[in-house]
Amino acid sequence: MPGFHAEGVFRVQEELLLPSGKGVNVARAIHTLGGQALCFGFLAGHTGRLVAALAAAHGLDCRWTWVAGETRIAVAVLDPQVAERDATLISESGPQITPGDWERLSADLLSAAQPGDLVCFSGSFPPATPYERVEETMRTLHNLGCSVWVDSSGAGLQAALQAGAAGVKVNREEIETILGSHVCDVASARRAGEAVRAMGVGTALVTLGEAGAVLVADQGAWVAIPPAVPRVSTVGSGDAFLAGLLYGLDEGLSLPEALRCATAAGAANVRMPGGGRFRLEDYRAALSGVRVEELTG
Repeated sequence: MPGFHAEGVFRVQEELLLPSGKGVNVARAIHTLGGQALCFGFLAGHTGRLVAALAAAHGLDCRWTWVAGETRIAVAVLDPQVAERDATLISESGPQITPGDWERLSADLLSAAQPGDLVCFSGSFPPATPYERVEETMRTLHNLGCSVWVDSSGAGLQAALQAGAAGVKVNREEIETILGSHVCDVASARRAGEAVRAMGVGTALVTLGEAGAVLVADQGAWVAIPPAVPRVSTVGSGDAFLAGLLYGLDEGLSLPEALRCATAAGAANVRMPGGGRFRLEDYRAALSGVRVEELTG
């Protein structure tokens, strides 16, 4: 919307309709990179049926859990006249779920999971989520031999910490809420990652936006610095980042090289509107420009 601001009437110049949500964004990015992903999630109502149809049209393999209510709509508004301004995101709350709804999704997920699978829990959980059951599902997946990764906040992130997830990805605001300490640079991000690992998590990733990302694991600690790229919207860049990391790990890459893939995918994402949506040529161009440095001391 050119000239967008509060308290006005505007005409939409261009519109993009996508199946989304952080998990779907991750799957879309993995699909672009050439990997395979299977989506699980809650859908409801007319909007849910639209999401399911759009996801199928995008070639995404999905197994939905249908619940009462109406799937939420999120609107990202971009003003092409102000290049330095990021998108404005307006998101509904979505339907509540019941313990029985979670049990149905969990049962489908556990029946599909195989030893060695990478299982990612992404985004905010629906209202009324039974988080003790979420933690139990994560532990069961771990016992099955799966590698559980979590990109969430609040109670969802707490469940991951208590379940001893293989890895968590957090931005600076999310980790500050958990730790109660300020994260402003690479050094403080590394300390935050070490604190998360001390809670029982295998690998901690702390993203810092344009300043890069810090990964802390048993094998060491690294920082990845993205190349400068033209920005359209940062919405979903964290999802593309996680997709790049999981894709790299699934390809057998080392942690620092998977971190390079993650950073390149996140950088490519900001060049287009839509979460987890980027051109493969932009990803490859960014990949050659990412700097990965080991943190010592």
